[in-house]
Amino acid sequence: IHLFNNLQANPTELMKQHASILSESGKEILYIDFSGLRGDDFLAAIEQVKNFCLRLPADKHYPSITDLTDASVSKPVRESMRQMEKAISQNKGPEDPGIVKVVIGLNKLAGAITKNIQYTDTRTEAIARILAQGHNA
Repeated sequence: IHLFNNLQANPTELMKQHASILSESGKEILYIDFSGLRGDDFLAAIEQVKNFCLRLPADKHYPSITDLTDASVSKPVRESMRQMEKAISQNKGPEDPGIVKVVIGLNKLAGAITKNIQYTDTRTEAIARILAQGHNA
């Protein structure tokens, strides 16, 4: 019944893929789309992204873009994201420090969150930053 209620409330959210591999100028980029998500929809999307990432080759690390535009990042969402990152790092091993990570939609909070992630307001700018880095995964 819960699934049926969610389907009525937001049928496109259940079908949306929140993670994909983009190919830009010969470079593969992990694109994670959490834009506009909140609450249970956000938590379900995190689980989907985790499962997607765990299916990727364990020996390959991708530069990434995570779109958080208009998303509501609550305490349960932050905890779920931490658990997702932990599960992925346990599966893939240590991350290559040269891999570029760009987050869209949190530019105003950039300094308050972390220093090893770049922030921007658009997907186009995020891709440009990754391509400018010149690092191949």
